[in-house]
Amino acid sequence: MQPFDSRKTEYKSAVRAIATEEKVKLRIIVPRAMGCSGARLAVRKDGEDTVFYGMFWAGMCGGDHEFWELHFYATTPGIYFYHFELDTPWGLNYIKKVENGLGDFNAQGAEFQQTVFDRNFKTPAFLKGGIIYQIFPDRFCSSGAPKKGVRESRVMRKWGEEPFWNENQMNGIWNNDYFGGDLKGIEEKLPYIKSLGVTCIYLNPIFEANSNHRYDTADYEQIDPLLGSEKDFRSLCRSAHKLGISVVLDGVFSHTAAIPNILICIPIITVWALITVRKVRITVGINLRITQTAIKAGGALNSYRRWKRKILLTANIYAAKTAFCANGFVPAQTVGDWMWRMNCRMYFWMNSELP
Repeated sequence: MQPFDSRKTEYKSAVRAIATEEKVKLRIIVPRAMGCSGARLAVRKDGEDTVFYGMFWAGMCGGDHEFWELHFYATTPGIYFYHFELDTPWGLNYIKKVENGLGDFNAQGAEFQQTVFDRNFKTPAFLKGGIIYQIFPDRFCSSGAPKKGVRESRVMRKWGEEPFWNENQMNGIWNNDYFGGDLKGIEEKLPYIKSLGVTCIYLNPIFEANSNHRYDTADYEQIDPLLGSEKDFRSLCRSAHKLGISVVLDGVFSHTAAIPNILICIPIITVWALITVRKVRITVGINLRITQTAIKAGGALNSYRRWKRKILLTANIYAAKTAFCANGFVPAQTVGDWMWRMNCRMYFWMNSELP
């Protein structure tokens, strides 16, 4: 008999993210031979201490197993980790995650995870009933415009050639072959995209980076030259807007390249971003680097308030400020203020104050 399965409603009434204040029934199945005299749910919200909730004996499961249950709910949104603890004549026992969402008697197992969102959160209305078209910029369409400032480390391929797929073809170079797809090429294809009934374009990262997928951002304030310029991006957004198509960027703020060109070493900042149809919490890193020097959280940054303010108003909201700027930039007043709605319908909430 499986002690716990986080992916089955027989053990967990809600197999999904839950809202704040929403009750979830959790059930474990314990062999009678263990002599369990008490059971607890151990819950730890990310960044906080563990809290224990007593479970109640809920009857027999067959002739040699028994149920222990409780109803759990969270009052604040976040990521929660949990496991179960049992009191037995032989000491404390644990039910932890082993694989594929299963729980077993294993003190060395992993924690289960539960996402909790604000019950007042609403998904953006403009996406409902629409069609999202995801584009990998380098491989979608090339305008044929000359590429300037291409680094020597980048392997430029001819449009239409077969992508590298074999390790012997790559000569040790991974994710470094480029076909030259660009923003102008996407704009040229807008009538075709519109003909498919698309209402929103989701772009993979477009900031300057060291790989063709561009998830290892090197500069959040610079569109990758191979894709075009900020002027090209403005033009794409304007043209898409005229066709009733929204544009959403993949903002990669939770990770970056080894040596980014800007410092995001501000532990007090938390940004809430509405991206496509879900709310994503992005906590700015505390040990990212500029050039070769790593600055620890706090400390040195306290004496750079003016520069720190600039980072807050550019690095952390640049994707929203730039991504949907067909009508120009929308200035931020102070961190913590409500940001004006931009063409992309992306919103940012900043809940920290400037020093």
